[in-house]
Amino acid sequence: MGTNIWARPAIFLIVPAAIFFATACGNDPKLKQETEQKADDTRARLEEERKELARKLDEQRAKVDSKIAELQQKSETAQGKAREAYDRAIVRLQNTSNDLQRRSDELARETGEGWEEFKAEVNETLDKAEKEWNETMEDIKEFFDV
Repeated sequence: MGTNIWARPAIFLIVPAAIFFATACGNDPKLKQETEQKADDTRARLEEERKELARKLDEQRAKVDSKIAELQQKSETAQGKAREAYDRAIVRLQNTSNDLQRRSDELARETGEGWEEFKAEVNETLDKAEKEWNETMEDIKEFFDV
């Protein structure tokens, strides 16, 4: 994640500031209720986004891990160039799986500061995983039907 936390205002700073402003500018119950509702809505939206990213990461990792297991079986009986290709594919996909797991772990610890930037980075990781998947399948397609 970037070092400039001011590039995109973090929700966790905006919401408390809005609540403070609402309470500091008077005790208007309607304004206070509206501000609290907006804060609740923002938290709910962020939680939904977090769950969706977690689901995507889990699905992609399961797909990659399944293919790793399949390639490991194929590699055990393959010989020569086929085995080398399978082994390279396994290493490549293991790296992809590790990247997906790292992002999943980071997602669990994400506090909201820089959320939009973090979300973009997770989506980049998912795009990279899909690209690695496609390139790996292309590299080994001559050895078996993927």
